[in-house]
Amino acid sequence: MKRAQVKALLIVCLSIALAGAMAGCKRAASPTATMEAFFDATRKKDVVAFKKTLSKGTLDLMEGVAKAQKTTLDDTLKSGMESPETVKNNATPQMRNEKIEGETATLEVQNDQNKEWETVPFVKENGEWKIALDKAINDAQKKSSALHDVK
Repeated sequence: MKRAQVKALLIVCLSIALAGAMAGCKRAASPTATMEAFFDATRKKDVVAFKKTLSKGTLDLMEGVAKAQKTTLDDTLKSGMESPETVKNNATPQMRNEKIEGETATLEVQNDQNKEWETVPFVKENGEWKIALDKAINDAQKKSSALHDVK
C-alpha cells in the first residue's frame, strides 16, 4: 500500500474507534443514564453491569456488609436482585430534576411503593457518573445524629 492509502486507512480506523468511544460515553454521560443502566442491570440480574453503576465508596460499603454476613459481594447482590420485591418492580421508575454541580450530582427518583420522590446522589469517577449510596447513607446518619443532639 502507498503511504497515502495507509494514512487514509488509519484516519478511517481512528474515526470509527472514536465514534465507538463517544457512543460508549453517552450511555453514562449523565446521572439519569447511569440510573437507567442501574435499573436495566437489576431487571437483567446482571451483577457486573450493576456494579459498574455504583461508586467505589458504595462498593466498599457493600463489601463490608457482605463480609459481615459471611458472604461475597456478588452473592449479596444476586440475592437482592432475586428478592420478590425486586422481581415485582420491573419498570423503571420516574426520574426528574437532574442537578450537576462539578463532580457531584443528584437525581430525584420516584419510589414506586409510596410515590414519594427520593434524591439519589452521584459522583463522577474516571469520567463516568456513579450512584453514591454511601453518600446518601452518611448524610442520613448525620441528619439522625443532629436530631438526637437537639433532644
